[in-house]
Amino acid sequence: MFCFLTVCIAVQISFLLYLLDQPWYVHVETTLSELTEGSMEATYIFLLIIFQMTFPAIVYTMDREPVFKNRFMLSLIAVLYTVNTYFDIFPDKLVIQIFEFNVSPSMWFRVQVILISLANLLINIIVEIIFIINRPKN
Repeated sequence: MFCFLTVCIAVQISFLLYLLDQPWYVHVETTLSELTEGSMEATYIFLLIIFQMTFPAIVYTMDREPVFKNRFMLSLIAVLYTVNTYFDIFPDKLVIQIFEFNVSPSMWFRVQVILISLANLLINIIVEIIFIINRPKN
């Protein structure tokens, strides 16, 4: 679990730094309550965390019964990923208003959120294989 959390936190920090480095990003001084209400940082960290919260279901079942054998769980993950991808790439005005999203003007950046999430999943799988599954048995 420590390796998983370390990877997720590293990805979140790297992603936030990447967001801040975008040419269209404008930094606005805010208070703590304003930071969580409709800021671009909160929007994209939220969308990244939604993906990251499902990773343990996929990663930690690799050396047990894989998640793809549980059709109900697999369908829930597929629905969650589909909805989150929709929220990220094509949010409509109602979704933006309800969740107080501050959406990036760059479609490529929105696609990169999905790609970074996939890369994060692959890194977690690799870490699981190297450090957990292949650990010496006592």
